Amino acid sequence: MKKATNVWVFIFIIIVNVAFSQKTNCTLDFEFKGASNSSNENGDWGGFLNQNHCGTTFNGYLKALGVRANQTGFIFLDSSEQTRCLNSMRRFDCGMEKLTSGGGGCSNYSTAEVEQKLGNELRSLSENCRFASCGSCVRSWESINGGSNLEESMICRFAVLVSLTSLKVEDEENIQRIYECLSNNTRVYG
Repeated sequence: MKKATNVWVFIFIIIVNVAFSQKTNCTLDFEFKGASNSSNENGDWGGFLNQNHCGTTFNGYLKALGVRANQTGFIFLDSSEQTRCLNSMRRFDCGMEKLTSGGGGCSNYSTAEVEQKLGNELRSLSENCRFASCGSCVRSWESINGGSNLEESMICRFAVLVSLTSLKVEDEENIQRIYECLSNNTRVYG
């Protein structure tokens, strides 16, 4: 009888460990080469982020989305994937949850759909964020308008930015400059 109890306890422990690891596993790779080394924690993307101390974390999140988009073609995580990632990052107060697939419009776009539907904006952002000036990069970012309201347009902007990141994953220095420019110089959101 004691052996049977020990076996059941062992099985229970394995099941709990598997269930817990599935809830906390994040499909994004935050450990890729060139993870954000920016000292700018205060970039708030024009107020898109709920807290002003999430800038570097959010930039790392965007980079990880770009790496994933490069590999899969999918831009945003679905709500369960995103919950696992936010849990693993211990970030619930930043506003990243706004960038979740399943909400319609640009939130559901793949990189191919961004190219098809917002290709001009993608090319403009890529061209104008080569850094003759941060101002031209910001103007291209702010001209992306894929939704009927400000939040939808912001989600479309991020869909374009993640698509651009996916195309330039090897050019980490340029991507970091783009993020720093946009996170600090965009107009107030909301």
